[in-house]
This record gives sequence, C-alpha cells and structure tokens, in this order.
Amino acid sequence: RYLQIRMKISTGYSARMFESQELMPSQRMRGYIAIEQALAKEQHSSGTPIDTLRTTSAISERTGDDRRKIQRYKRLEKLSPELLALLDAGDITFVAAYDLSFLNLEEQQSVYAAMNQSDSGTISPKQASSLKNLSGAALLTPARVTRVLIPAADGAELPTVKATPSTIPGNVSKKARKT
Repeated sequence: RYLQIRMKISTGYSARMFESQELMPSQRMRGYIAIEQALAKEQHSSGTPIDTLRTTSAISERTGDDRRKIQRYKRLEKLSPELLALLDAGDITFVAAYDLSFLNLEEQQSVYAAMNQSDSGTISPKQASSLKNLSGAALLTPARVTRVLIPAADGAELPTVKATPSTIPGNVSKKARKT
C-alpha cells in the first residue's frame, strides 16, 4: 500500500487509473513508463540491480494488466509523434502502430507522408506488418512505402517479404561461412 501511494505521488499515475477504459494509448504508455521509472529509482536507491523483466512484472501486479500488453505499450515510445497522435485519434489500430514502432524515424515519416497521400488516410495491420518485414530486411524505401500503402492502378501488389537472415543484405548464413 505504501508503494502504491508513493508511486502515485512520484509518477502521478495510480493502478486504478489503468482500470479506466478512457485512457488514450499514449497516456497508458506514459503511465507504464513513469511507473517503471519510479520502480527503477526505488530499486536503485535500495541497491537492488534493475531488472526490466521483474519491473514489468511488478507493474503487471499493480495494474492487473498482462506483462506482454505492458511491453507492447512501452514499445509505442519508439513511435513518431505524428503516428502516435493518429493512434490516439483512432485513425490507426494498436496492432498497426505497434508494428510501425519497429521502423526507424525516417521510415515512419515516409509512412506518415504516404498515408496523407492515400485515399483512406490510414494503414491496416497487414500493411504495417509488411512494412515492418521490409524494414527488418533492410528493403524499405519511400517508394516501397508508397507502393504498400497506395496500391497500383493495375492492382499489382508488392510481394510479401519475411525478414530472414537470407533476405538481409550482407548477411551470410552459417552454411556459407563454412565454405
């Protein structure tokens, strides 16, 4: 109970706030991060080594939310402010935003620009997953972003690419290294 009161004072977030369904994703993300920082500060002051997995578990115990859910929300910190605002407004889904958080800032800016050019002005989870895979394979360019988000007039789709060691340029497999 003491830790809950102290956490509320130091972070401005209480466990009860997370029970509310009215929190925007960015508010929930900031809340989890603030609680994590408060727990890390407490661990540091007590001389205990900081363990993020244990910290995430402690947040989970206090909020009642699943550990994996907390990790996904914390990942949104990597999302550009423009895309985070679209998530808060409900213009993109949480799943799409989570996948987009794996793109670097330049790639995210290309996505945002292409979304503004498209008729729908949004992105589906499937499109976000394709962009994440292309980025992971170091194959994502502004032209490919546009092609994924704005289908060609002839209906031709960009082939799906799975990020595997063989699709990443300059990556040599273990088998090839032995020869």
